[in-house]
Amino acid sequence: MPDTEMKTPHFDHVLIVGLGLIGGALAYRIRDIFPDTKLYALARRQETVDEAMASGLFEQATTRLSDITAPIDLAIICVPIPQVVPMVEAVSAHFTHPMVITDVASVKEKLIAELDKRKIREDHTVIWGHPMAGSEKTGFANAKAVSVEKRPYIVVPIKDSRFEHFVKWIADLGFQPARMFAADHDRLVAVMSHVPYIRNTLYTENVARSEDAEEICKTAGPGFFETIRRAGSDPDWGVQIAQYNSENILKSLEALHQRDALLIQIIKEKNWDALEAMLKTAKSFKDASPA
Repeated sequence: MPDTEMKTPHFDHVLIVGLGLIGGALAYRIRDIFPDTKLYALARRQETVDEAMASGLFEQATTRLSDITAPIDLAIICVPIPQVVPMVEAVSAHFTHPMVITDVASVKEKLIAELDKRKIREDHTVIWGHPMAGSEKTGFANAKAVSVEKRPYIVVPIKDSRFEHFVKWIADLGFQPARMFAADHDRLVAVMSHVPYIRNTLYTENVARSEDAEEICKTAGPGFFETIRRAGSDPDWGVQIAQYNSENILKSLEALHQRDALLIQIIKEKNWDALEAMLKTAKSFKDASPA
């Protein structure tokens, strides 16, 4: 039995749509904290369905939404970014009773604008959310290892009584809820997640193209492999964030481009005091950060 406090469930029947890393991690956490909650899963591939049922977490797993007839009161959409809005619409069309629908995507503004053009039942509350947990690995098979304890869970605030109910639920799961408007979320996530991934991947791609790539991999220490770790994330996700959060990503990249130019100038001019000041600023920020 996991070393976690059992709590009264806020939702009795939870559907997880998309059993990748985050969907799977949420399923494991819900089972740990709310053992009486009945879990259901919708996956794209039959192999994932079989894996889900073998885990013992789910009452039902299927590849067809029409198969799910349980009285779902919370649906968590954990699909790739371009599929989020169509899936929210499909879930809302399928279930005819009041419920909450939420997502886990790392972009919000464009999805909210797109959903505004779609038809959602009036008794269905859509809450936009983003758990700040995960890793560069993918798939349900890696989900159990994902830690969610005390991780931030960003939610876009709305005026609906079920919003506070949902926030209490994610807090009881062990997350730290953070209320944030969609525009602020996308701007900050570009800096916290999207651009670090893109820059890291660019560095890794540059090493991979070099004539020394093979020798580097043979002789590098753990610091190098920790540096390129994020390049192991799904490239499809990388393209999607660039498409859906391009404005914020470009602003951050342009700011970094200016710092790159300054760094080149500092080294060319052998201005070691300026370089040290730059490095000290970065180290102070890192030392003061909670992680």
